[in-house]
Amino acid sequence: MAVMFVDIDDFKAFNTQYGHSVGDQVLMFFSSLLARKTGGTVGRVGGDEFLAVVEDREVVQELDQHLTRLEEEARKRFVIRGNGAQVPVTCCIGAVIVDFSQHGACPAGPEQVVQAADDAMYQIKNHGKKGHLIVEIDSDGNIVKS
Repeated sequence: MAVMFVDIDDFKAFNTQYGHSVGDQVLMFFSSLLARKTGGTVGRVGGDEFLAVVEDREVVQELDQHLTRLEEEARKRFVIRGNGAQVPVTCCIGAVIVDFSQHGACPAGPEQVVQAADDAMYQIKNHGKKGHLIVEIDSDGNIVKS
């Protein structure tokens, strides 16, 4: 499975420049796109942050490609209702892959997995935003880059 922590880049600017109703449109658009592109269960953590859990083995094995397509569509497909303006939406995604077939059980607890996804997301956020980082948990519970 994969656990992802997602943050929409510069979300405050949507609210400031276009108003809160457009900010709400961005949140609905992005969460829907995230669910469709990953097939995962998506929940809003707060503000412009989401947590997603993907259990589909094929999606997890090709997670990099799925996240790249998600990012491309988010940049190209958001259109403000009412005025038709196309506005790019970018994000930072930190993903942790846990391979239960190798470990039998996750060697890290749920809090550690979510924290690792959050840490990976912040690595992207602190290095220019707009992208994703996928890490894995090894059999000793250590976080390693994919």
